[in-house]
Amino acid sequence: MYRFVRAIMLLAAGMMCQVYAQAQNAPRMLIVNHNAIFNYATFFQIEAGGNLTSPTLVSTGGYGTSQENIGGVAAFHSTTQDCFFIADGASNAVAAIDSDFNVIADFHAGPLDFGVNGLSLAVNKEFLYAGFGGNSQSGGNSRMASFRIEPGCNLEYLGSVPAVGLGSGIPNYLATRGKILVVSYGDGSIESFHFSKGLAQSNGDLQKTTGATKQLIAVSVDVSKDGTFAVFGDRDNVHGRPVVEVADISSGKLGQPTVVYRLGSDFLLSTFVRLSPDESLLYLSGGEGGDPPLKTLGAAFFDRTTGTVKPGCFAPPLNDPNQEWGFTTNVAFANNSKGLGATLYVMEVSVEFIGGNQSLATVNVQSNGKSCSFQEAGNSPLTLESGSFDFGTITSSPPRTF
Repeated sequence: MYRFVRAIMLLAAGMMCQVYAQAQNAPRMLIVNHNAIFNYATFFQIEAGGNLTSPTLVSTGGYGTSQENIGGVAAFHSTTQDCFFIADGASNAVAAIDSDFNVIADFHAGPLDFGVNGLSLAVNKEFLYAGFGGNSQSGGNSRMASFRIEPGCNLEYLGSVPAVGLGSGIPNYLATRGKILVVSYGDGSIESFHFSKGLAQSNGDLQKTTGATKQLIAVSVDVSKDGTFAVFGDRDNVHGRPVVEVADISSGKLGQPTVVYRLGSDFLLSTFVRLSPDESLLYLSGGEGGDPPLKTLGAAFFDRTTGTVKPGCFAPPLNDPNQEWGFTTNVAFANNSKGLGATLYVMEVSVEFIGGNQSLATVNVQSNGKSCSFQEAGNSPLTLESGSFDFGTITSSPPRTF
């Protein structure tokens, strides 16, 4: 009897180790939410050197909403499963896709949760958070929904709470780490949430940033690895210069007023921010045409101990085969587990009178801690859609390790 039980235990342990190894050795992938009317996602395998191969297109079965400033894709990685979540804003739902590219379902939240104005996503441990932008153009009815990630990539809806900016802004971007979820709203105001058994609840700290008095609009947000700082990417509507703001969240909520960091005289709207996997660089993206044209990608040096930000470098104009002006949305990394993310991907949208192109740039980064530089790959960009005004959003899997 003992030998039989021991054999079963050894077999079970072997199976668990095999599952663990499979999860740890999950292929690196880049995931694109195209935010199309009839929505779909594209999965690329990331090869050595950052090359993208084997594109797999998956129809979500839902309807997207093309929003420039929305983080509508998230990846979940555990020892037992990999799941991918795609915002289907116009369907008021989140599509869950497993590692075999099967669409599990389009999951809905509460009866008051509408995503027509946009739907932002973020993952924290075994929970998914979704900022529903509402269905009223006047704003004021956006909400934060919480889901538990279940086996088989299913989602269990836990509940929703109001999530509305001071000027009725919708949740643009969500960033979460540890015991805090930080939200940037479309009107430039910011707020943080805590969790009660996974359910996000407001900390009651909805506020304007310091830069709001200088016509700086906080659009996106990222949170440092230890949950001490929240970094906001600002849109400078006056000068078009790169600006970020940093908030101390070590108390578990938004504390002192945000600190404004101006990062040079180059024309770049630092609308989207993302910390490198080692936190040494803060990547800035976002820019558009004009006279003079704005740059679309940059980096600043981030001190993870003090939260200070110093000017870094800017990429030369990204390749554009159609010689059109355009702008970038968010970035994702070829390697999320270590280093600077030496190869990163940037979503681009070029603009034409009858429709633009949605494309994906591959850019290599070098830094010695004091200076940095960008070099776009020779085969970049990769055109994803032609004649389209869809604003794609991207992430990579396995996710960044913090």
